[in-house]
Amino acid sequence: MITATATDNCNRPIAMTPTTNLTIQILMGVVLLVGMMLARQKKYTAHGICQSLVVVLNLIPILFFMVPVFHRGVQPRLFQNLSNPFYLVSGLHAFVGTVAELFALYILLVGWKLLPSALRFENYKKFMRTGLGLWWLTILLGVGTYYVWYLKPAAKSTVSTTQQTTNTNANTSSESKPKEVVVELTGDNQFSPKELKIEVGTTVVWKNLSGHHNIIADDSSFESPPDLEAGNEYKRTFDKEGTYKYFCAFHGGPSGERMSGTIIVTPKK
Repeated sequence: MITATATDNCNRPIAMTPTTNLTIQILMGVVLLVGMMLARQKKYTAHGICQSLVVVLNLIPILFFMVPVFHRGVQPRLFQNLSNPFYLVSGLHAFVGTVAELFALYILLVGWKLLPSALRFENYKKFMRTGLGLWWLTILLGVGTYYVWYLKPAAKSTVSTTQQTTNTNANTSSESKPKEVVVELTGDNQFSPKELKIEVGTTVVWKNLSGHHNIIADDSSFESPPDLEAGNEYKRTFDKEGTYKYFCAFHGGPSGERMSGTIIVTPKK
């Protein structure tokens, strides 16, 4: 799921958008189909180059984009939330995708004669078809993951819960609690406002309007629950002056990468 830039840390995903990444994965699948047609035309050299480039180049988005996002946003809570489509589809996509890539690399190593004869196979057609099937199954699961993560609408009951919470807060005396300021987590994977200036003692309320998100401080000074489904919120009161940068582990990264924000805490007037 990819604007490609270099990265100096494998724990940070490349600055690629999920839409671009999904498009690239689909294009790679199409190129593999072209490679299959080349083999049927007995153009084996062109076939080998075509398939090899796809399999090797696919390691870039896997290692620098997909693995970090999956590790931060899905893996820690995967097995406790398999009944949730958000985790189930993501987990299946990761598992089948890993098998497909390793299987494809195995085929390449055999084709390049880099493995001992005992580990090689002779029936190339059978292995190639199996590998292509796994690859396209991975793409379909990727489309499903993209839908669940970015396109699936929030349940109506969840939205009404948000409205009820808002009304309750409005009826509460301002003197009984610290001043509150709302930051919305929007459907286009942004924090709104992205930069917020508040006074010491103000409580920031992050309200999720759509999708799955979380809030993690760049310096690890605060962190929301692992994932905030649509309609949920996270609060934090800022008692010290300073600049606090934060991000969503699913859709952004530290230092202002994609879905990220900044809280500037100033002295009371």
